[in-house]
Amino acid sequence: MRGRRSSRRGGWRVAELNYVIRFKPEHLEKVLSGRKNVTVRLGLVRPRFGELLIVCNDLVYGVAEVKRLDFMRLEELTDDIAKREGFKTREDLIRELKRLYPDAENRSIVTVIEFEVKETFPRPRRLLDVIREIRG
Repeated sequence: MRGRRSSRRGGWRVAELNYVIRFKPEHLEKVLSGRKNVTVRLGLVRPRFGELLIVCNDLVYGVAEVKRLDFMRLEELTDDIAKREGFKTREDLIRELKRLYPDAENRSIVTVIEFEVKETFPRPRRLLDVIREIRG
């Protein structure tokens, strides 16, 4: 779980995003074009910084600004959230989340992270190089 620390508090999964927010290759184009501006993660997820590196396969493609965090139960996700996440229906989104997180249940807490792409890089950069630059 590079780029993220995770623990359990009171039976809830709690994670902290450090510098990065990771996406699968099949979602990257939607993220960079702005068609996907929401991501749903299992548990309570709290970014340490207002801006996060957009990462796919350990390459950095740009920078996103976190606009809003919403915490809700998996069963409370809406069709609007699903569409902004890149799915046709909330059922499709819930099915995919349960595939990614096999221990997820309808009453599980999820974090809906709304973001805006602030910058895209002309060429992807290696994550380790970018983090070294950030840390100085």
